[in-house]
Amino acid sequence: MRFVAFDGNSQTYGGFQTVPDKYPSICLALLPGYTGTNFGVGAQNILHMIADAATEIDPLWQLENTKSIVVPWEGINDIYTNGATAAEAYAHYVSYCNARRARGWKIVAVTCIPDTRIPYATITDYNTRLRSNWATFADALADVEADARLQGDGAELNLTYRTVDAVHLTTAGNAVIAEIVAAAISSI
Repeated sequence: MRFVAFDGNSQTYGGFQTVPDKYPSICLALLPGYTGTNFGVGAQNILHMIADAATEIDPLWQLENTKSIVVPWEGINDIYTNGATAAEAYAHYVSYCNARRARGWKIVAVTCIPDTRIPYATITDYNTRLRSNWATFADALADVEADARLQGDGAELNLTYRTVDAVHLTTAGNAVIAEIVAAAISSI
């Protein structure tokens, strides 16, 4: 069996309830032979994920799985709600990933997309750290912010991919994330 645990904040959970297709369900539909569980929680930050992973994520790792993968997508809420710097949020993310790898999981690291609540320079700093170092704590990188449809200062205002709050994703935005994450998962 091939299993994917999706962990993260409201972007993983699905944001607004009016968006029916969350990126994890779209992603799994693109990956025949995979099953998975969505552990996304609205307003969750990386410190919550670290606290919960040993009891929620790690018990799902199975020796008989041909692939056991965790896709953690966070950084924004660590910066926004915890007041972490880009360097601190990156360190928290790496800690989460290293702990899952120590349990046997493969990791797909995911960059952050623009968010109106955080200066774009901070997101760029965080993503640069991920892009430069992901191979030291993950098995693949899903560089969602590098996609032309989601990148750059102001991309959060594109209502094709983002909801009116300029934070969450529309169904089309979730589909973009799912394509990129599915490709990263397939590369492992």
